[in-house]
Amino acid sequence: MHQPTQSAPVRSIRTGTSRATDERLAAAELRRALDQPNIAIAMFFASPIYDMTALGSALAEAFGDIELIGCTSCGEITEQGYESGTLTGVSLAAPDFVVRTAALPAIHDLSPSDSSGAVHDALSSVREDVGPSASSESMFGFLLVDGSTSAEDVVAQVLYNSLSPIPFFGGSAAERPEGTRQQTFVFH
Repeated sequence: MHQPTQSAPVRSIRTGTSRATDERLAAAELRRALDQPNIAIAMFFASPIYDMTALGSALAEAFGDIELIGCTSCGEITEQGYESGTLTGVSLAAPDFVVRTAALPAIHDLSPSDSSGAVHDALSSVREDVGPSASSESMFGFLLVDGSTSAEDVVAQVLYNSLSPIPFFGGSAAERPEGTRQQTFVFH
């Protein structure tokens, strides 16, 4: 009898969480948790309990030249379930992932019918690096947008116009759930 074969699980995805309240310690703990060879990108979600300027500096120091994106959150999904007051993240490594990031400038000036040159450039770069296997079935987009701009719908439409038929997902940087005026942050 023929036994079906199973492909090996992708081992180039790491997740981690720090519950430390000190920005430098939290960044160092997250870096250790996400560590793996050939990290293509690290993504994080940070509770607004952190001083974002200090956290940004600590993350830049901890991750060095690794591509790093992230945002504030009202709660974080961790290996323990839904929590708040944490720094959580994921790293994706080459060769299983080829990553390009693009920042959309002046999102207030976008209209739903626009497409983005920055997104097109990132997409072209991936296709050049990957070659013929770079099909929409093997790609995805990930969106982080500042929720305080109220521009999420327009940005999502611009991404759809720029990426279609490549699927994308993501979310908005958030403030404290208690409604304090803590500023939202998107790191890129």
